[in-house]
Amino acid sequence: MRTFKTVTVALGSAAVLAAGTSAAAADTTADREWTTSYGTASASGTSWTEAGTIFVRPHVIKGELSNSGPECYSAWIEFTQDLTPGIPIKNATQCGAGTTPLNFRLALPSVRTVSIKICRGSADTTDCGPVSWL
Repeated sequence: MRTFKTVTVALGSAAVLAAGTSAAAADTTADREWTTSYGTASASGTSWTEAGTIFVRPHVIKGELSNSGPECYSAWIEFTQDLTPGIPIKNATQCGAGTTPLNFRLALPSVRTVSIKICRGSADTTDCGPVSWL
């Protein structure tokens, strides 16, 4: 009798896990609008999380980086996973007046935060404006 109960519990647990995976895989978050600016540059767009597995779901960011001045500005994207900040990733740079598209997609574990900020120059994140959470 003991073996039968163990098998029943194991099969029930497997069914719950399979149902949770299907629900997570079908879930896609709605577009979230974002905007940020610094100096003579501004960026805006939308971001969303695509359907994936229970463990990995791609995060997509689309928008534009605009600059009205003569200097270079860059858009940097950073994610935090389990309270550990990731390395900022430069996605676009606009030197002088004009507009550059932002297009970013990264498959990340489900539990994380993602942010974007604009920094003066194109080499590092030492002179930056406020963070916009995506």
